Amino acid sequence: MANTMINWLATALEKASGSTPKKQTAVSTPYPAGFPASEQGGNREVFDPALQHFARGFRLTDPVFESDADASRWHRARRDVIRHLIGVVSRLPQSANLVLRGSLLLTAWLGDDAREPGDMDWVIVPETVDVSDEFASALMGDIVLAATAKPLVSEAVLLSAQIAQDPIWLYDRAPGTRLVFPWQVDGLPVGTVQMDFVFNETLRTPPAPVVLPYPWSDGKPVLAASPQESLAWKILWLETDAYTQGKDIYDATLLAERVALPWDLLHSVLLTDEWYRSHRQTAPLLRLTEGRVEWEDFQREYPHIVGSAEDWQDRLVDALAGTFAEREASR
Repeated sequence: MANTMINWLATALEKASGSTPKKQTAVSTPYPAGFPASEQGGNREVFDPALQHFARGFRLTDPVFESDADASRWHRARRDVIRHLIGVVSRLPQSANLVLRGSLLLTAWLGDDAREPGDMDWVIVPETVDVSDEFASALMGDIVLAATAKPLVSEAVLLSAQIAQDPIWLYDRAPGTRLVFPWQVDGLPVGTVQMDFVFNETLRTPPAPVVLPYPWSDGKPVLAASPQESLAWKILWLETDAYTQGKDIYDATLLAERVALPWDLLHSVLLTDEWYRSHRQTAPLLRLTEGRVEWEDFQREYPHIVGSAEDWQDRLVDALAGTFAEREASR
């Protein structure tokens, strides 16, 4: 990570809290800077592929609570923090340079079937902006300053002095950076909301304004990736990631059951991956039965989602029948 990025973030955090930010400019310690120093409330460590360049590239699951009332209060506070951060982005002068994708966006398309989001993912446009550019550094600083201008978010308090930054996807996908915003509600474990930003990612369909449903937004639109491209990315990750995530199978299946994905779009997205370019004539799509799926961790976090990885894979293949038919017709 370039020094300019850290300097801008340091300046923003010093203005917000009078402290120096936790940061990770290189993989010099086992844990990322955004990983809490100590576990609270029975959290478990789970592997995060975006942090695989760290020896201990983990994040924490949600806490275990003493009562349903505590759990409800904690989750309500996290939704408030996410809504606050979405509002921050929607009001930025650079809001047109941020395109939402990921689990938070799925709440607009999947309704109650969408996973409970705990973070948010952004693509920086145009794709010519690099993670080390001054524009990117200034953007991160502006987000931190705007987010911490009013650190009290309903019942939650943003812990400005503990905001952290980490590089993500150093070896795979498009490079990026992560801002981690810790927050706390009195008497409950500390929570975090992370904002991931990726650079040099090509958008093949134009982004469009989307208003996320309450409680995830206050009604202000943000630019968002299309459902078709979101599904194509999910399939790319399922097809090529060394550490396939259960959440991607789940999300892709529900999207594919609602959205028709043109083969030309999926193919152009798949061609961004070196492995696919060299194997596309021989490898079948969706090679998920090879035991590469992190399904147990996914089910621990979402115990209400039933079925095996194979069950969801079968549903996904069925939902993509039209896409695969287009593929065969194009050969």
